[in-house]
Parts: sequence; C-alpha cells; structure tokens
Amino acid sequence: MERARRMQARELPKQMCRLPAVIFINAQNQISHFHVENINTAEAFMQFLHAQFPSIGSGKVDKGEFAIRRRNEATEVDMRSPFAQWFVPGGEYHMSFVFYTVVKQTATCPSCLVPSNANLEQESQW
Repeated sequence: MERARRMQARELPKQMCRLPAVIFINAQNQISHFHVENINTAEAFMQFLHAQFPSIGSGKVDKGEFAIRRRNEATEVDMRSPFAQWFVPGGEYHMSFVFYTVVKQTATCPSCLVPSNANLEQESQW
C-alpha cells in the first residue's frame, strides 16, 4: 500500500487539452487572448473587459455601448444569446465602442454657416 502511494506521488498530473485561444482586439486596438475554458460566462467576460479598460472606456463597458464582431463577418455577436454562442475557439474578434450623437437640424448656409429662419421642409437658395 505504501509503495502504491509513492508511485502515485511520482506521476505527473494529466495536462488539460486546451482549445485554441480566442484572439480579441479591443476598441483601443490592443490584442489580447483568452480561453473559453477560463472565461465561460457573461459575467467573467465583463470582468475581462473591465480589465481591458481600467479608466478610459469603462463607462462604455458598463452601459453596454460596444459591439463585437468576428473577423470578416458583417453581423455583431448577439450579446442576448447564451454565452456559449458568443465566441468560437481560435476565432478573431474585434470590439468597437458605439457613440450616439444628437443631430439638431437647422437651416444654415453651407458656406458661411449663417442660420436661416427658413422652414426645414422647404428648399432654400443661398
């Protein structure tokens, strides 16, 4: 019995067979890698993003104002779907921040930018 215990102690632990890492390029064009075995929930991924943006961009991450796309694909990763469907091991993903602007339509001269009192629905000649 003692001999069997010593033999077990000498054996190396079995190594994990890891899937290829996900290549992640964040909104600041920094490349990082993660394994889906380590980041396997939406909460863990959000913590990963917070680590990517400790100061600048953390507000965008908190509000969910970002988009992630797989390389050479036109559609974004659907963040409402189950997390297991977000990333494919070995895939390359690009992140971008989403910015919203409020456009106030005014009638202004395109050359000198003088505002006009003209109705926006009517055509103006300058």
